[in-house]
Amino acid sequence: MSLFIPQNRRFPPASRILRRGADNARLGIERYVVRGGGSTLIQVFKGDAFTLRDIEGGQICEVAFCDGQSRFDSSAFGAKADGKLDGFKNLMGQASDSGISKKLRALNIDLANAQSTTVFGTTGRAGDSASFKVSRDGLLIVTAPAQTMNPAEQNTATDIEVLITRKNPKRKYEHALPDPLADPLHDIRIKAATASAYLVKAGEYIQVIDVSGRQCTDFQAMSARKLDKGLDLALDSTITRTLLGRSYPAPGLPAKAFDRDFEPLVEIVQDTVGRH
Repeated sequence: MSLFIPQNRRFPPASRILRRGADNARLGIERYVVRGGGSTLIQVFKGDAFTLRDIEGGQICEVAFCDGQSRFDSSAFGAKADGKLDGFKNLMGQASDSGISKKLRALNIDLANAQSTTVFGTTGRAGDSASFKVSRDGLLIVTAPAQTMNPAEQNTATDIEVLITRKNPKRKYEHALPDPLADPLHDIRIKAATASAYLVKAGEYIQVIDVSGRQCTDFQAMSARKLDKGLDLALDSTITRTLLGRSYPAPGLPAKAFDRDFEPLVEIVQDTVGRH
């Protein structure tokens, strides 16, 4: 089989990065995705506007607003309350030790008197959207509730898109950093073109965050026990790929990375990049 391409045929050029680290959206617009069966907490301020979009259609969305005194009030974004945040409460019951639960406890937010507004429905169309404006500072809770699926039903949970338009946009990325997965023992900021070494004990977690985006991170690990013996055996990509049968570790069964002695040193438990 042969492929003939005329010499005068012109193909579109490959895309390239014009400004490294630049956002796709203009300044002041933030995009969040609430996964089906999940929830997201977003800090909002007076004058901010937000738009909810049912990406695939047929997905119920719960929206709640909580002010600085831990009071729920849907009128803060110009809506009427028609629920008690039941979908969110069910999610928190299933994941009582999640990061969202810990943040709510840290803010002393009691869900007993919670109220919410339902947006969209099971008969909604793909792309349906609703827009609101916030009248005072507070915390926005957006949930895409879902029940355990029955094989005989078609109640798949899908994602909800949230677009926040800030009245007073900030140019720094630090304000949008995610919360730590747990109470941190050390918070180390590694500046560009530098490296930092630190000791981690077995059972401890390491959370790596790309602050400004598009920054390649070289992560390396060595056994402290072997270093004390003068053995400099770091993570080995060839051995790791051979044992896993894939290019990169990923959460699940192929989650561990090995050194040159075939000893697992680290395990991936969460990955939002898809390249680790």
